[in-house]
Parts: sequence; C-alpha cells; structure tokens
Amino acid sequence: MLFVFDKYGNLVSSETEEKIVQNSVGVNTIYAQFNNIDLKEYVPYIAFERSDGQLSPQIPMSYTGNNVMYNFSDGWITAKNGVLKCSIILKKNNINSITANINLNVLASTSGTQHHYIDDVVYNELILALNNNQKELNELTNKV
Repeated sequence: MLFVFDKYGNLVSSETEEKIVQNSVGVNTIYAQFNNIDLKEYVPYIAFERSDGQLSPQIPMSYTGNNVMYNFSDGWITAKNGVLKCSIILKKNNINSITANINLNVLASTSGTQHHYIDDVVYNELILALNNNQKELNELTNKV
C-alpha cells in the first residue's frame, strides 16, 4: 500500500490494492511518500488505533528509497476487524513535525460473514476528493 502526502500531511494519492485480513501478520506493508520533503531530516513513526479503541505506541518506520515503510509484523495491529486508524508521524528534533492520518479496513477472517465495507481504494479516493473540495473552498473563501 502506497500513500502519497503533501508536505503538510494531506493525502494526495494512494495505491491500496491489497486487503488487510484480521489476524494477518507480515502480509501487508504501508509505504508513505511525502512530496517536497527530505525524509532523511526526520525520524518516522507509525501509530495505530484499532476499532476497539486500543492504541499502539509509536513504532519506528524504516526508510526505503524516497519512502518510509512499515510491515504489519505485530498481530496485535490486525487482531480486531473494522476501521484501523493509522498515523504516520515525522519527528524533527524529537518534536512531532508532520502527522499524516489514514484509515484502513481490517476484514474479518471468517468466511461466510457478510460485511458491507468500502475497500481502501474507494475510501482513500473519497478522502482525496473531500480534501480537494476543501482546498477549492478555502481558495474561494480567500478571494472573498
């Protein structure tokens, strides 16, 4: 899964073809790219909030080329199905400088149960459209 953010942490685009299945470990990887930012100047972390409200600590991310990445290597993260809130935090001098938020769906591992979720691609396209509309609204407001 690749998420591209602007220098303020707003989602610009996403490529999220893969699904996250409940209790999966080591299967999914998040890649994050920030436009117009030298990632080497920051220390990247990721934090999660599961659908049951439980929070993870901030977990260090790895650098890979122009991206930072995290592999879902802890079963706690995918232990609950539903919305998984992810915060990618870039710290400079141990201060949260940029925070980017995304929501993912963890699908139940039981077959035969019907769930009516939109997939990650549709969700992130919706968020992108809303962000673009908000930018246009802000530009119009500034002209008035």
